[in-house]
Amino acid sequence: MFSSYFVASGIENLKGLDIRETNVSDIYPLDGLENLKGVGVDYHIIGKNGRVVEKLRGRGVDVWWV
Repeated sequence: MFSSYFVASGIENLKGLDIRETNVSDIYPLDGLENLKGVGVDYHIIGKNGRVVEKLRGRGVDVWWV
């Protein structure tokens, strides 16, 4: 199972959005979140999404392994 966790500024209640944890293998949709501050992803997801990870890091998004 792969997991992704992300934090966006300006969103106080992630429970209502049901986005605390997702079972996804692609993180490219996160590229469109302008207020994304950080995302923690499994090692395999980082490897599969290297271009997206570098693009997010280039925007100042904190990307870490979980």
